Amino acid sequence: MTLAAVVALATPRAQAPGPTRILIVFDLSYSMREPLTSVSTVAARRGALSRIAAARIVFKDALTDLPPATEIGLRLLGHVGNKTDEAACRETALMTSIASGSRERITATVLESTPVGRKTPLAFALEQAKADIAAVRGPKKVLLLSDGLDTCKGDPSRAAAELRASGVQVDAIALGMDGVADLGRIALAGGGRFSLATNVDALRAALRQGLSGQAAPSSGGRGTSVAGSAARAEGGLSMHVEIVLDSSGSMAGQQGGRTKIAIAKDALQEAVKELTGSEIALAFRAYGFDSKVPKEKAASCRNTELLVGFGSGGPQAIVEKARSLGAYGYTPIAASLRLAGEDLRPHKDSRPTILLISDGEETCDGDPVAEIRKLRATGIAVQVHVIGFDLDPKARAQMMAVARAGRGHYVDARDPQALVSALKARATAMRAEAAAIKPRPTAPVPRPYPTTPGAPVPTVLEAYFTEMHRAFPPTDERPGPSNVLGAGSRFWKLGARDTRIPSQGGALLFLQYRPAAWKIASVDESGDFALAQVDFTVGSPLQLRGQKAPVVRRAEYALVRDEGNWYLTGFQDLERRTQVR
Repeated sequence: MTLAAVVALATPRAQAPGPTRILIVFDLSYSMREPLTSVSTVAARRGALSRIAAARIVFKDALTDLPPATEIGLRLLGHVGNKTDEAACRETALMTSIASGSRERITATVLESTPVGRKTPLAFALEQAKADIAAVRGPKKVLLLSDGLDTCKGDPSRAAAELRASGVQVDAIALGMDGVADLGRIALAGGGRFSLATNVDALRAALRQGLSGQAAPSSGGRGTSVAGSAARAEGGLSMHVEIVLDSSGSMAGQQGGRTKIAIAKDALQEAVKELTGSEIALAFRAYGFDSKVPKEKAASCRNTELLVGFGSGGPQAIVEKARSLGAYGYTPIAASLRLAGEDLRPHKDSRPTILLISDGEETCDGDPVAEIRKLRATGIAVQVHVIGFDLDPKARAQMMAVARAGRGHYVDARDPQALVSALKARATAMRAEAAAIKPRPTAPVPRPYPTTPGAPVPTVLEAYFTEMHRAFPPTDERPGPSNVLGAGSRFWKLGARDTRIPSQGGALLFLQYRPAAWKIASVDESGDFALAQVDFTVGSPLQLRGQKAPVVRRAEYALVRDEGNWYLTGFQDLERRTQVR
């Protein structure tokens, strides 16, 4: 049975509700020492950040910020450095099982491990992962972080399809451009999401998404990436506002016979009415509310969560979520501001704004002011407004400093009426500011070429060879590309307009395969990856005219998205296996 048939039959079993169990499969082959570079980088830059260094930067925070109920485990591959190929191709080990998973131990393992593997046994590691996760109940998935191809003659896509058939989703994150087509196929076969990470910010977003436990779209392997969806959805939005509500234990205190958290909920309801409008997108985060978390510092200081994301609910969803919250734990303001900034990172060009409502100062040893400065220093020009509710002088001084660092406003609210008035006034001012901003024109994120089965494919590969001809212009010594089917590891951007390849380009493929009658047979998408199969006729126009029935063959091409643009990463004749990379 072919892989396509396996995938078609591999319908995931219904999963019971509950926290997600995630097994991280982490690649430590030697190539993880290579620079983390993007499509546009032709040669590795001296001193560029390595892939393993980028992973270490984001890994600790990603695990620290996980919801407490999420259970995780860790399997490594390529972590020993065996000298023989046979041993190197079986080089994988379960370091921490899901049942006994310790975030601190997993973080320490990743931070202390060194990429030494001579081989990359992706298929063998995924086969072992199937056994690791077989006895785990509830929603579960495998999250593969790798930078390349299986170098042990294994079939990781088949292994991913088998995991999917057993009810396990397989997500894949590619660190850099090497092997993206194969990693994309793994995500498609595993019914999961493929994410491309060519810089630290993209890796951070991909890892947070992968560890969120969210299922991939169930449209037969088709999906969209988080960044791509956000870019298409923003349209004319001129401001993104994340509201951060203090639900720590001190909010259980009373004023006028009511708890401060109840008063804050009423005030919040009035504020979001003022923030409703076509120019503003809203999100909602709270901290300290989860009574299931032990009321001790180490656990409670991780209790900050995005409860309503941008584009996933709006004002009414925020009001309903806020109504369900209780006042309970510690006050991780610094961590909440840092994470709110990361929530806003995809919208950094759309006036990112944080509205913080708090009745106390930081109690988790963080530095809220420093976090805001870091966000702004990394390119997120976030504006922070703070409403201080019944603060003592020390807490007031800290919250005023936060607002100053965030180039925002601080308002003191001593009683319930003052809180309502302060929130409504600030919300009204933000709405007026958003209305006055002229939205930046946003270029639509290009879709893969093309996306509709049955559509003609007149130019997708012509664009590729046009780029080949542009990058390697003919010279006296080299009249044209010596071998257009052996393009090495180059990736070529598909332009907004389709162009014909110049006749002098000498594109061998098009001397044999005329694209005028190409038709799309199927398209599958997974996040930042798309795979299309095309039917095409074989032969020159003279040859085709002499045949009563044109010879029809099938090929497929793969596309990957990096920073909003789609790139051709591979083409192969499915019969002759002639491939361009």
